[in-house]
Amino acid sequence: MSSPRSQMSDTSQTSPTCDQPPNPQLRVVQHELFGRIATSVAFLPHLSGRADLGTDTVRQVLSVLYDQDLRRWRDWSPEHVCPPASFFSHIVSLCELKDRVTFLDGRDESVESKAQSHIIPKIPVIPSFSEDIRSSLFDLALCARQILSSQSAINYLYGILLSPSQTIYVRFDRAGAILSDAFDPNLEPLVFLNTLIGIVTLSMLSVDTTLSFVDDQEIFPGRSGGGECTQYVTQDCLHRNLAVQGSAARVLAVTEDSHPERQFVLKDWWRSEDKIDEGEVLRIASGRFGLPEYVSHWAVSDSDGSLQNTHFLDDSLVPIAIHISSGKSTGDEGGGDFDSERPRLEREHRIHSRLVVKEKGEHLLKFRCSPLIVLTAIHDAILGHRSLYQAGYLHRDVSYGNLLVLPSPIPATHYSNFASLPVPAVNNQCTAVLNDFDNAIRLSDVYADEQKDDELLRDPRGTTIYMSATLLMTSKRKGSLVHDDLESFLWILVVVAAWAKLPDPSSPGWKGSFDNWVRQLLFPANGLSDRDTLGVRKLGLLGLMAGRFIPPQWYDPIAKKYSDVIKEWSAYTLKAFSEKPRASDEEYYLDVLKLLRSAIDTLNSDTSAFSQ
Repeated sequence: MSSPRSQMSDTSQTSPTCDQPPNPQLRVVQHELFGRIATSVAFLPHLSGRADLGTDTVRQVLSVLYDQDLRRWRDWSPEHVCPPASFFSHIVSLCELKDRVTFLDGRDESVESKAQSHIIPKIPVIPSFSEDIRSSLFDLALCARQILSSQSAINYLYGILLSPSQTIYVRFDRAGAILSDAFDPNLEPLVFLNTLIGIVTLSMLSVDTTLSFVDDQEIFPGRSGGGECTQYVTQDCLHRNLAVQGSAARVLAVTEDSHPERQFVLKDWWRSEDKIDEGEVLRIASGRFGLPEYVSHWAVSDSDGSLQNTHFLDDSLVPIAIHISSGKSTGDEGGGDFDSERPRLEREHRIHSRLVVKEKGEHLLKFRCSPLIVLTAIHDAILGHRSLYQAGYLHRDVSYGNLLVLPSPIPATHYSNFASLPVPAVNNQCTAVLNDFDNAIRLSDVYADEQKDDELLRDPRGTTIYMSATLLMTSKRKGSLVHDDLESFLWILVVVAAWAKLPDPSSPGWKGSFDNWVRQLLFPANGLSDRDTLGVRKLGLLGLMAGRFIPPQWYDPIAKKYSDVIKEWSAYTLKAFSEKPRASDEEYYLDVLKLLRSAIDTLNSDTSAFSQ
């Protein structure tokens, strides 16, 4: 048997530079798995141990399907890289596991399955050509991504890289990919039989048995706000994060089975074991202005009480490093090179979790044509950020997707801290909430001691495109803890203002417009090369938006309505960036809120004057 690590490392020295893959999703998968691919010498023994095949069964399978004289499997023609699906079905049937799993061609683009009322785990098979298995691995990963995204009841997935002389099993879960050692399936038929049945057995265990389905509607067991056992019935999928690795968050509109008139939002995701528990953060902070109202949360457990997590053969994992260059100067825009020099494994273990809240919201772009709604929503979300801060947490991931406009305003008096808000609520009501606290951090941890403070703040979290220019360039918050998060709200406003329907590129005034600059600098067609470059671009945009160089000319008439507040906010951000000593956190909140409040009052005045 040979290690896939050695195969991949050796080929990196001689393989030619690959062209950028034609499928953009393949590129996404490569980056998802960067630093998260490992191999384990314990993988094959673990699979064999799961097979539990009797001597008579092994003898029958080999006598029927294996040719001892030719030393190859009978239904597997030498001229074919992979055997037909019937080959696997025959083995499984003889082992009395018929219809328990489905083997499929991983290259088939129609691998997604919509019907989930009866879940049968899939095992994709990809041909493994030559000694370089890089391309095959990522094709398999893309297939795994499609299956895991379309079948929510599957917690992890096993696939096979296969050729007549080489078999490698791959496990995909929300922490990354784990590869087995390679072996020859024809020369080692007993190993092949036992390990194949092993992945069938483990695939059968991959189904989340806590879920049930009625007419393809998912039903989640959980707890009500009062702590009683209940069931939540899915009505609609509001958001789904398509990923093979990561949180794979799904946000669902649900109702309570026993009280269908009660509507909630359920988040189903794989939270990082080493990060803060978002559900616990919201439980503590709930009831404050600008934050979702907590109902319940729990970690998902199997029927035997064990947590659903990504731990698998942890002590035996050896990292496989893969280099993916994003800069054009290197000439490497391809599928990634496996590098044997000092590989690092960044496998982030995750726990399957669920959270139920009351509020369902809409994203800001829906209201782009109504600046009053957009600015008021950002104002209220900043108050929500301060509410979280007062509860003892820093958000650290302010982004477009984490700000939701409520379907109906909620009276400010509904919240426990309404009387202590730094500024009165607009019209004495709350119109938006800030959500998603996966990247939050306890303020007590930040202030624990100087050394720990430095370590924590040099680990910038958040959605890159909305991070502050300073944090992108230095990876450290300086002076104020909240300044960077408040700048993120500015970038949300800039993106919403600039995100009009694209005109004809030849339209007069478009090419040099500020709308076009924002798109080109923040969302370039070839992607961003690194955070530092984005930080430099943002710093330049702040200067332009503040009017330091040339007055920004907005192309879209709706975008022009946001220009004054963007200009003032950008100028304030630049001033705050260079001021010494820096303002306190509370001063930053007050300054930005007053700036927004002034813009809101102006819009209200203009509306009143127009109506008269």
